[in-house]
Amino acid sequence: MAEKLKQFENHFGIIFEGNKASIQGSIIEVIDDKILRMERVVKTLYTPSLGPAFFNAEILFISICDITQFIPLNPIPPTAG
Repeated sequence: MAEKLKQFENHFGIIFEGNKASIQGSIIEVIDDKILRMERVVKTLYTPSLGPAFFNAEILFISICDITQFIPLNPIPPTAG
């Protein structure tokens, strides 16, 4: 999984943690083939009794062993500067 995620660094993507959560945001880097760093994320937790709960974060670190699937999307456009 780490090798595939590395191919999509600096892309937008959707990450799935089993059936319990999805994370949408910018895939920034894979650290030591164990940790995924994402930025500008929205994490959605799925709870049977309350429905979905949404959390926003500027930076999120995820253990790669918790990732079951990911969908790479478009590259992050370069910033003007």
